[in-house]
Order: sequence, then structure tokens, then C-alpha cells
Amino acid sequence: MLVSIFGKSEGVMLFMVVGYHFLSLWHWYKVGFSKYWKSLWTVIDWVNFVLFYVAFGLRYGALLNAKSATFPPADNEFVYYAPAANMVSMWKYVMGFNAILTWFKMFKYFGHIPFMSRLIRIMGACVEDVVAFMICTFVALNGFVFTFMLTYGNQMSSYSTWTTTLMTLYRMCLGDWDYDSIYKYNWVTGRIYFALWTILSICFLLNMFI
Repeated sequence: MLVSIFGKSEGVMLFMVVGYHFLSLWHWYKVGFSKYWKSLWTVIDWVNFVLFYVAFGLRYGALLNAKSATFPPADNEFVYYAPAANMVSMWKYVMGFNAILTWFKMFKYFGHIPFMSRLIRIMGACVEDVVAFMICTFVALNGFVFTFMLTYGNQMSSYSTWTTTLMTLYRMCLGDWDYDSIYKYNWVTGRIYFALWTILSICFLLNMFI
């Protein structure tokens, strides 16, 4: 019964995606190319639609791939389930990321609600300043990423690569830091780098953003 319920829900979801995509195409036909594509929401809509189609393609591709396979396999038989399993994993990743865009699109419709339209306009006016601030933050963050990676990368796994160092410093911004480890490795640089990064990230960057 659960399979039939989820199957019906998935069919309704696919129908709604196709329906909204058709309405978007009709709106494009009515307003013309230049007016239609000048809005950033249009780009987000199309990315959202494409990701939905990719996700459904991966899901149904996995079902078709696994349909011919026997389950459970016999004791003396080897059945290769990896292609179907990989498609299912990719389907979950695509749908997980697309969930962000789907819910983010709610702001598009909040702008038509009177008591929320003012907030949406204010947020829209701040986009340019926020982007500039994020670029400056990334430059400062990247400098400290290389500092910590070059200093502690050979000794501590938290700073062994660019990505792990980036996440470690990001966690420091949220109050999750391992000060004792960097202090034990080198008490001079440990104190200096920790103090500089926490002062810059928490006292300056986060407070300026807020």
C-alpha cells in the first residue's frame, strides 16, 4: 500500500512539474524573449525544472536497470547492482540540492503578499552589497585557509587539504574549534593565527554581515 501511495504522490509531483514548466513556456511566448529572461527568477525556475527532469530520469533509469536483475540472487550467481545503486544515489543528491531551489522560489511568491513585499524588496536591494561582502569574505578566508594548511597540514588531518581546512575554519566561526591541538603543535603560531582568525571572522566579518 505504501508503494502505491508513494507512486501516486510521485506521479502528481511529476505532473505538477510538467504543468508549471508548460505555464512558464506559455509566459515566455506571451511576453517575448528579452522580457522573459531579464528576471533572475526565470533562470532559477529553469534550473529547477532541469534538475527535476534529471532526477526523475535517474530514478526511472535505476528502476529500468534493476528490473531485469534477479533479487535476491541465487547463491551461485553474481548480479551487478552498482549501476542502479549509483543512479539512486545521484537521484538523491540531485533532489536534495533541488529542494533548496524549490523552497527558495517561495520568495518569488512572497513578493505578491502585501505584508511581505516590503521585506522582499529590501532583501532584493541588498543583493549587490551582500555579493561584494561575500567576495571580500572569501578573499580573507582563503588567505587563512592557506595559512593553516601550510602550517599544520602535515601534522593535523583537519588542515590536510584546502577543503578540509575551509570547513575547519568555517566551524571555528560557529564556535567549534580545537585550540589545544594547534597550540600543542606550535604555541606561538597557534596563539597568533587563532586570535587573528577569530577576531577577523567573529568580531568583524560576522558582525558586519549582521
